[in-house]
Amino acid sequence: MKRQLRLALVHLEVRYKDLETNRKNILRWNLEAALQGADVILNTEMPLAGYSFLSREDIAGYVEPDTGETVVELARIAREYGKYIGIGLAERDEATGIYYNSAVMIGPNGKPVCKHRKISSEMRWACPGRPTQKSTFETPWGRMGVLICSDTYYGLLPRSLALKGVDLLWVPANWPPGGLDPKELWKARVLENGFFLAACGRSGKDRIMDCREAVSCVYDAEGRELFSSSSSESAVFLVDLPLDDKGKLHGLSRRRKLKTRTPPHYSPIYLDLRLVDDLTGHYGLPEAGPLHVHCIVPGNNSATAESLEKRIKEQGG
Repeated sequence: MKRQLRLALVHLEVRYKDLETNRKNILRWNLEAALQGADVILNTEMPLAGYSFLSREDIAGYVEPDTGETVVELARIAREYGKYIGIGLAERDEATGIYYNSAVMIGPNGKPVCKHRKISSEMRWACPGRPTQKSTFETPWGRMGVLICSDTYYGLLPRSLALKGVDLLWVPANWPPGGLDPKELWKARVLENGFFLAACGRSGKDRIMDCREAVSCVYDAEGRELFSSSSSESAVFLVDLPLDDKGKLHGLSRRRKLKTRTPPHYSPIYLDLRLVDDLTGHYGLPEAGPLHVHCIVPGNNSATAESLEKRIKEQGG
């Protein structure tokens, strides 16, 4: 029985607006990951094009469909070596011409098993993906899910995948250092939901982004850091995840955390409440009234909680 799941994170040095070089390097490093025995090979967000685009016109020459050359060539590697391969893509929908920031997972038979379109998408050129899209898929080791970079800002999106039984969340990301530390955010999402999380970052510089110290990392379902590293040059990071005695990513932590949740209490969260002036009446709560706040600053260090409470009561509080 297999006791470890080997992940490969292809931490690519992305060259801005250089499709041919990026494609060549993507194929090279994914093949290298396959030869090193990875079961699941994960790539970063938009490794073909780079990231910082100003408009649809700016990115128009760097989008391709999910049936394009890159996915076709990765599908060949997946099929030949029996691997799962996930790739980020600036996608052009062939039916509509709409652009999306997408991530495609290819199964070991060379066919796509999942596609996620980024919901928190780039407003200058990308259409947001539907919140109801199917962003999960089955593997021999458990169910996997996909969210892209800033999708993980919002707790409801990872939680929705946990509710669908996800054991391992793949996060392709363009996240340069500075500001919010993504590792803190991703660890929080793990602690909230009890799934494994593998975030694949990148290296290289874009028009306005410097990702040469950006991180790739992996957490187990209890929030323990299994791996974290960056590289200024392209690299394949290999990480072995523990499996249970049935060869699965155990979902005990996720089930335990979700068991404490009471969805009926917060199901109205999806409602648009911008036009509701009185939320107290809207939710049928007791009528609101004035709130009196009394602040007493003791003149010395001898005051106790009991003496302060007595003074407040004497003053009608």
